[in-house]
Amino acid sequence: MRKLVPALLASVAVAAVVSGCTNQDTPVGGTGPAGPTAPVSVAPAAADPALKAMVPADIAAKGTIDGGANFQAAPMAMYVAGTKTPTGAVVELVEQAAGKLGLKVTWQQVLYPDQLPAMQAGKIVVSGSASAANAEIIAKANVVGAFKNLQGILATSAKAGEFTTLDDVCGKNIGLGKAAAATVAIFQDIAKHCTQGGLPAPVMIGLSATADIVLAVQSGRVDGGMIPTPTVVYTAQQSQGKLVATKSSDAIAAAIDEGLEGFTIAKDQPELAKAFQAAVNAMVKDGTYAQILTKFGLPRNQLVDTATLNQATR
Repeated sequence: MRKLVPALLASVAVAAVVSGCTNQDTPVGGTGPAGPTAPVSVAPAAADPALKAMVPADIAAKGTIDGGANFQAAPMAMYVAGTKTPTGAVVELVEQAAGKLGLKVTWQQVLYPDQLPAMQAGKIVVSGSASAANAEIIAKANVVGAFKNLQGILATSAKAGEFTTLDDVCGKNIGLGKAAAATVAIFQDIAKHCTQGGLPAPVMIGLSATADIVLAVQSGRVDGGMIPTPTVVYTAQQSQGKLVATKSSDAIAAAIDEGLEGFTIAKDQPELAKAFQAAVNAMVKDGTYAQILTKFGLPRNQLVDTATLNQATR
């Protein structure tokens, strides 16, 4: 279970002091208005015979699988600027793993709340959107846990100074994705921290997508938006100085055991899920895992040493 560490206040104080030099929310890769700006692309994976042998025979014979993602969730899932070519950290992670399995992914736009129903209806097999590795989702799909869940706070430049420590989130109106289970869970932990410390709990304003959170922050409807890293960093970078990924992001990451996120595979495809887990772990070993994720701005402390399968962290 994700929980606040015993020395929470001390951790927050330290995080606030060092937030100017910490890498909690500092991307290793880079992004720009036109999308990813990493100078070196990752070559498509060649099929690995041992991994390919793990794929169910009917899927291997077909050679393709249907995938769904919300391509309005940069930098995790998006389109290459000016095109309808899918890209993004999770999308390319899935594509590279599929390549090792001798498969190609045929993508379609599916909003995050609709992805599990689409899997259950047989419309897609794999998701290219980041998904929490928690018991609720594992009950409906196979979850490959592929990176840590870190959260940040997005605020206007005028309000950024109001978010320096974790306590600063207390009592604020905070916008977040109502369908983002991992973000909601962390928000609830913060609310508990606030009330146990004698401070008012933050108010959750549930919204549908990152774009809605951005609009709520810009309009003043909310004091700040809680968005996963590196999306919060990417969003601030695109705002031309109007929005800021605040220092409280470091305090949140330092004080909370965030658990894992990854991507989902249809519940009725357990063997394919095992194959994808093995492919991601092969990518960890050959370095392409880190190349892809840091290319899209994930900080190195968000990466894992081993991908998990259906291992609930909440």
